[in-house]
Amino acid sequence: MTVIAVKMTPRGVLVPRSLMATWGNIREVETELQGDIVVIKPGLADTDEQLRAEIISGMEAAGLIENFRWPRPPVISADERVRLSRILVSDGPLSETIIEEREDRM
Repeated sequence: MTVIAVKMTPRGVLVPRSLMATWGNIREVETELQGDIVVIKPGLADTDEQLRAEIISGMEAAGLIENFRWPRPPVISADERVRLSRILVSDGPLSETIIEEREDRM
């Protein structure tokens, strides 16, 4: 943690951007009062995507997750979805339809 002497101004506490160079390109910071010190850290909006990418990359490197390239499901037109929904609705409750289909297997 970097400790610097600061001076309060009418605009608030001004922090030199060079002190935050290691954070990359950030737009917002968050401040937190911890006892007698004020902690300044990158805002969550700026770090969410970067942090997510780093976590996923680390998990892939450790073999905890694997990125499968599944084929995309076929695109179904709005008309086809309406047609299929009418079929499902006209048969009654879905649970009864499933039970009827499973009767063949018993």
